[in-house]
Amino acid sequence: MMKDNAAGFTHPVKLGFEIPNVIEEEREEDFSELGPKDKWIEVPVGKFTAPHQAGQMEMHLSGTESLVWKKGMVFAGAVIRSKN
Repeated sequence: MMKDNAAGFTHPVKLGFEIPNVIEEEREEDFSELGPKDKWIEVPVGKFTAPHQAGQMEMHLSGTESLVWKKGMVFAGAVIRSKN
């Protein structure tokens, strides 16, 4: 959800995840086009096939080459879902 005072999201941000030594995926998302600021939304980060062994997974959200500071984004959590 974006707060009323959210700013800086006129430029895309990078979303990604990594399972060390298995896969790394990254894409850009334009949060300025995601709908009303006062609604919770789901933003897909990527797709992957889980490795057979247990391990860590890292997710990130970062700015782009733009030097515009960003503020006002609220995260409720992250969900990892099976495609089945």
